[in-house]
Amino acid sequence: MKKLIILTLLLFSIPVWAQEVITTLPFEIVNGHIYVKVVVDNGRPLNLAFDTGARANLLHEQVAEELGFNIDGVQQVNDASGIVKIKSSYNHSMKVGSLDFRRETFLLMNLDHLGDEDHPMDGVIGGSILDEFITEINFDDSEIRFYERSVFQAPEGFTEEKMTLEPFRVPIINCKLMLNNGTVKEGFYLVDTGAALAIRFNVPLVKEQKLTESLLPNYAYTSRALNSESTDYIGRLPAFEIMGHKFQGFQVRMATDAGGVSGRSSVDGIVGLEILKRFNLIFDYRQEIIYMQPNSLYNNFFLENFSGLKLKKQNGRLHVEAVADNSPALDQGMKTGDEILSVDGQKNLSKMAFLEYVQPMRKDVKLEVLREGKIIFVSLKPRKII
Repeated sequence: MKKLIILTLLLFSIPVWAQEVITTLPFEIVNGHIYVKVVVDNGRPLNLAFDTGARANLLHEQVAEELGFNIDGVQQVNDASGIVKIKSSYNHSMKVGSLDFRRETFLLMNLDHLGDEDHPMDGVIGGSILDEFITEINFDDSEIRFYERSVFQAPEGFTEEKMTLEPFRVPIINCKLMLNNGTVKEGFYLVDTGAALAIRFNVPLVKEQKLTESLLPNYAYTSRALNSESTDYIGRLPAFEIMGHKFQGFQVRMATDAGGVSGRSSVDGIVGLEILKRFNLIFDYRQEIIYMQPNSLYNNFFLENFSGLKLKKQNGRLHVEAVADNSPALDQGMKTGDEILSVDGQKNLSKMAFLEYVQPMRKDVKLEVLREGKIIFVSLKPRKII
């Protein structure tokens, strides 16, 4: 068992209810991930994603080199698209809020594809902490709270939902998929705050329900998991019910890669942060319970790409990594490799700022684009792609 040093001095001068909160950890949501500040081996504060879908601690290999990590072994990890081998390093310290963890193992890999220069992802934590403490992710207050198990009582206004952690040691809950033909399909879904999406359906369900044929129109989207690349199809789902709450008409992903978790029939898919952020959540792994409460984000619009551009920020510019079929960007001849210098005269926009700015309410968005050494201007007309 890990050695855990807890700062206890504050526990003797505060009310009984406050004693249940061992420590708090502020967070921000950027590019679909929950980012927290964590110190590893007494180094600088790192930007780590807090991920309920991650069983192991991950660290960017460049950060590991900066901190002087040794390579102690290689581990096999099952990600969304298959089994990958990753280098590992043992016996490190980690400070999470006021909690000190010792003898931590980190898996080391290149995480550049999960962040960008505006918001680099230094690593990922989740499962090992959730195993130790009752953990609340409060999106109203942008704060993660860790509770003492022996005296914990769920706050008022939360409802209790059963979950299971098997077979992945990741929370799994029962949800309902609803299709236009009247089909209602109950199934099990991973609760994954590290997934920057709403829902991703696994290959067996996609084939069983012929989702790529029924959720039309749709378009292909290529992304990377830990160390592998896969192509999903993005379509619009009539309705989905989670923890007694129904959401309608939002975009979902349909997996095509039968490797890894996405090829499993034991779960129908993944529920990601775009849905989970609409609830304040409390995880009790030992009792296998999730407490949930709708929050101020509950009725927010689902994020949607109205340009058709897949972007990554590099050297102060938004680089085009892909252009979706039947999209405004394709209509205007945008190409992979284009670099966006300005958007309606605005320079140095982040990827998220671009996504939030390019909306159908703006009938015409002027892009200044660098293509093969020449500057061109593109008039983009944002609209729904599907």
